Amino acid sequence: MNNRSLYIGSKDRNKLDKLWEQVHLNGITSEPIADPYFRMLMEDWQRCSEMGIDSNMQKGVLLPGDIFEQIKKDKEFLLYKAIPIVERVRHVISGLPGILIITDDTGTILYISGDPLVRSKAADESNLVEGSRWSESVTGTNGIGTALTKATSVHVYASEHFCRGWHQWTCAASPILNPFTGEPIGVIDFTTLAIDYRDEAVGLAYSVASHISTEIRLQMELERLNLIQSYERYSSRYPSDRILVVDRMGQVVRSSTEINPADCQSPLVGETAEAPASETIKIYMSGTETEIGTLLVDGQESILGSLEDANQELLRISRTIAQCATKTPKDKCPSFASIDRKDRSVNYTLQAVAHEIRNPLTAVGGYARRLAESLDPHSHSGKYAKMILDEALRLERVLSEMPEQSFDQASCSS
Repeated sequence: MNNRSLYIGSKDRNKLDKLWEQVHLNGITSEPIADPYFRMLMEDWQRCSEMGIDSNMQKGVLLPGDIFEQIKKDKEFLLYKAIPIVERVRHVISGLPGILIITDDTGTILYISGDPLVRSKAADESNLVEGSRWSESVTGTNGIGTALTKATSVHVYASEHFCRGWHQWTCAASPILNPFTGEPIGVIDFTTLAIDYRDEAVGLAYSVASHISTEIRLQMELERLNLIQSYERYSSRYPSDRILVVDRMGQVVRSSTEINPADCQSPLVGETAEAPASETIKIYMSGTETEIGTLLVDGQESILGSLEDANQELLRISRTIAQCATKTPKDKCPSFASIDRKDRSVNYTLQAVAHEIRNPLTAVGGYARRLAESLDPHSHSGKYAKMILDEALRLERVLSEMPEQSFDQASCSS
């Protein structure tokens, strides 16, 4: 086991009881403690005291039923992979007086299996039941909460617990780690009465947690292949869209080049930061109804915003040019050709305007043409590109009425 905790090792119940009584009678000393094990206990108890945990707590905290049901629904994948492994182990250790517990990353107990007598006693005397929460911030140091806090395996025995109510228990726990990030996504805990303490229990918890993590990794690797295929199919069909694909655990699998995946990590699918999606597409494992991830489409907000701004600007230019025609009778509205023959200064102005407009307009038309050819003509971006192209072509026709050589001809004749 990596990062071996000082909670793992031989235990002296008498010394622990005396230390706990001394600390809770006289308060936690600020004097330095030489022994690293006792220093660790004091620091952990101090942390619990600062969080306002009642050291005389006797019962665990139960979550409201509706909240617990939602948590179980959110952690369905974890339970799907963990329960079969826990049940196989339970059959092997059926002679041991203890219970195996699966929790999520908040220390909420999702599933309990094992010795009926131990399970009944744990429920009646400590509220150690499905739907109770055992994070350190709620119930002080304990196998579940401390394994999450330290992100490593622990074996919290008897009066190592901060709260008096847990002193009759010993809890060997190991975090289930996300196979891609290394962050805890849950805990496997083996709880038994303190009088039945077994040093090897922490190895059991570690092995079960590692097995679950490995199974999750294998499953998610298979799912990621499906997610990558879905991303490639969509991106090849709509190359201008900003796309983000996340797996069932909210981790980014693929994204468009203009999206920084580091800004989009989230523990829950649908809560991806910095990646607002106007369209969310659920992705299923090939040939099944098992949802494995989500494809988030940016909604083309950035490209559509730019395209719409460009289109509005072109419309504004068109309307400005057309104002003269709407305010002046057609028979009195001169053509560019007739204006060109009248006045050298007017001709010079027209040529300057044409020169300033023609080059950027050609670029706009060229980009719009490329977009229109590459986009789905029925998509929002395809329609905007077509509108811009049409306006650019119309303005090009207007500018074509300005003879490019007129200024030179006027210069020669003057």
